[in-house]
Amino acid sequence: MTIFILTETKPKTFYMKNIILPAIAATFMLSCNTGAPKSGSTPAPAALKQETAANWKGEIPCADCEGIAYLLQLQPNDSFYERSVYLGKPGDAFVDKGTWEIASDSLVTLKNIAGETRFLAFRGDKLEMLDKDAKPINSPHASKYKLERTTIETNPAIANAQALSGVDFAGGGNEPFWSLEIDFDKSMRFKTPDGIDISAPVGKGERAMDAPVTRYHAETEAGTLTVQLFRQQCENDMSGAMSDFSVTVDLKQKTDSAVRTFKGCGQYLGAYRLNALWQLEKVGDKAVDAKQSPKGAPTMELSLAEEKVAGYGGCNRYGGPVKLENGKLTFGNLFATEMACANMEAEAKLLKSLTGQSVSYLLDGDMLYLGEGETKLTFKKLAVDPHAKGAKK
Repeated sequence: MTIFILTETKPKTFYMKNIILPAIAATFMLSCNTGAPKSGSTPAPAALKQETAANWKGEIPCADCEGIAYLLQLQPNDSFYERSVYLGKPGDAFVDKGTWEIASDSLVTLKNIAGETRFLAFRGDKLEMLDKDAKPINSPHASKYKLERTTIETNPAIANAQALSGVDFAGGGNEPFWSLEIDFDKSMRFKTPDGIDISAPVGKGERAMDAPVTRYHAETEAGTLTVQLFRQQCENDMSGAMSDFSVTVDLKQKTDSAVRTFKGCGQYLGAYRLNALWQLEKVGDKAVDAKQSPKGAPTMELSLAEEKVAGYGGCNRYGGPVKLENGKLTFGNLFATEMACANMEAEAKLLKSLTGQSVSYLLDGDMLYLGEGETKLTFKKLAVDPHAKGAKK
């Protein structure tokens, strides 16, 4: 599997296993180099290798696309994984894996599963891509070939490209590497670098009654695929990056004698980032005092794929239908339990602002703003439901 990369001349297209990829405007990537240069023959000290083993990202120039969002994961166990997304171009991300090593002169050598080698230079806070002779790339855009260390699992440009292509949820795991993409209007797709590629209708999710877990199950001609999304903090076991959801995928292909289970982390993309647990902070300009509500500040959990909302008003549980329409959240008739409490002001304002209303929304990091003016609701995202059994008060 080889991509030959040109310097910045006339754009060309190359073929790889029936996938057409635009040429990257660099002499790096998968050049057919079977012999290492003379430098770099002495293994690096353990401390240098430990410092280099990290996630690296960058946006590489492209001859006939907007750029290439590139992620390189150098693992402590001498293996590497890389992913490239051609921005502004249709098609799948290109992934590859193999082994890596670093020499005492900071020369990093990648060797993929096809036996092809590539070179980089470790520069402390940068990882510089080199040409096939392990020399600096001679280009007006040389600075673009210097990767930056990142503590997140996914290059933001990759996530943005996924969202623009219709992906609502993206997940993945390590050893073995795998990826999951869900378009809640169409299908879910599970892939591994070694050839597993299964797409299946996504259907409606099944929400557990006693836990924040949603299950999606599908049967296809290729086999069965079951995906479970757990709303809980998830740490990438390689990078240490945190995600809002942990993911379990159970796969049984027609040729399998038993179910295989893959575990990892994931996150919602685009508007589906609304799928979270939110705590009410303000109504208009007035802050909500959690101590004034009988059982703490009101909460709201959105599940857009299932078109449901549920939460705690401060005294009563509530729930009902919700849809994302024309850039607004449209709530149906919400129901609530009928407990009587001493102070229900915040609950009353929350339910009045949502029931039967179509409201604008704004997402800003961990903050969510619904509506405008005196009835504007300000929420903050929560990692743990304060009203769940066993939650610390």
